[in-house]
Amino acid sequence: MKKILFYIISLLDYVFQKNNKKVVYTSFPDFSDNSFAMFIYISNNYQEYQSIWLIDKMEKVDLYKKMTLNYTKNDKYKIVKKNSLIGIYYYLTSKYVFFSHGLYTGVSIPKNHFVINLWHGMPLKSIAYLDVEFKGIIQKAKYIISTSPMYQEILANAFKINKSNVLVTGQPRNDLLLTDSSNISYKFVVKDSYKNIFMWMPTYRRSILGDIRVDGNETDSLPIISIKDLDELNLVLKEINSFMIIKLHPMDILTLKKFDIYTNISIIKNNDLEIKGMQLYTLLADIDVLLTDYSSVYIDFLLTGKPIAFIVEDMEAYFNSRGFVFNRPVDYMPGAIITNKESFFEFLKTPYIHSNYKKIALKFNSVIENSSENIFRKVINK
Repeated sequence: MKKILFYIISLLDYVFQKNNKKVVYTSFPDFSDNSFAMFIYISNNYQEYQSIWLIDKMEKVDLYKKMTLNYTKNDKYKIVKKNSLIGIYYYLTSKYVFFSHGLYTGVSIPKNHFVINLWHGMPLKSIAYLDVEFKGIIQKAKYIISTSPMYQEILANAFKINKSNVLVTGQPRNDLLLTDSSNISYKFVVKDSYKNIFMWMPTYRRSILGDIRVDGNETDSLPIISIKDLDELNLVLKEINSFMIIKLHPMDILTLKKFDIYTNISIIKNNDLEIKGMQLYTLLADIDVLLTDYSSVYIDFLLTGKPIAFIVEDMEAYFNSRGFVFNRPVDYMPGAIITNKESFFEFLKTPYIHSNYKKIALKFNSVIENSSENIFRKVINK
């Protein structure tokens, strides 16, 4: 049934006239990531364009509207259900479509329909056709974005698209990362009360949404430490007068768990950001140290010049199950490599900048600022 529907959408896409002033956005989760940052840029700078959001869950519309008010005063946008006749209509009649995780995957695109894959991060782990376990269908797009010539090459191979259609623009969400966010981020923690604010962002090992899979060591706990070790972690953080935000991946099975409340740890899910009217990168902009593993977030965070540590006790297992875009990923990870609880706690006491930090930062990010503007000028106002 879905194949028939997408075939009909493909045919209609060649028939429907495109409105040059209509822009469609979609993301996962709804109202997030690169698509949201692109939406904010156009809303704040080019109000002659009509913005339409295609979303999965209409019950959160009021939350999205309140969140948007923290970033723009332009309320001339529509929110419609993605899988609906009206959603398909806006898709077919809008000249420009920005997505981060796919939209009507399998639908072919005529030359006059500018469908742009903003993706959701420059990869360390293998993605799309570079992932030997991938068995799905790649969303077609006229353009994909990248942050450097190196990633231009990688993404062209990953999505089997002409290199000239991979635009070196930077990622829109990094505009939020490089913007003063203290007026919003205080909603999670009062920064001035602590020596350091750590943010730990582990990628999923076992997913429950999207591409259901297990990567690395299968676990229903956090890397390195078990759930019961959180009491000990909290004690260490109290001793060094620091606070940690643990942001769970939206696809992680850990999002189904209930956690205890701690004095110096806050474990948050995407819904917590939505309730407080925040984008993840607004919060990320105001922390002092990033803790992660194979997540692409560190490639963006390099732009801040702040310390990074990699908690990677299962690198060999992850290499064998998911794989990486580099033969030696550790050469592209400029930070402390942490493989056990003891080294984890030691780093928390004395976080530092890795000697290879600036070199890797420049290799990954040849474009640093104004990413949304770069995309607008190369795609819409060219």
